[in-house]
Amino acid sequence: MTDANVPSTPAPAAPAFTAAETEAFHDADRQAAKMVAGLMLTIFTLALLGYSLICFLALRGSS
Repeated sequence: MTDANVPSTPAPAAPAFTAAETEAFHDADRQAAKMVAGLMLTIFTLALLGYSLICFLALRGSS
């Protein structure tokens, strides 16, 4: 519990990271987002192909 008579200390005025570091973080985030989207698209495509193959084989075998 804090003492009500003790004033709170303000946050530091300077940012924690420089503008160049922040831009580097943003670039890394964009690259990671592209990689995740590509991975999701790849998994979706493989699943669709697998489902289509199983469907094709099941329909071909039922005649």
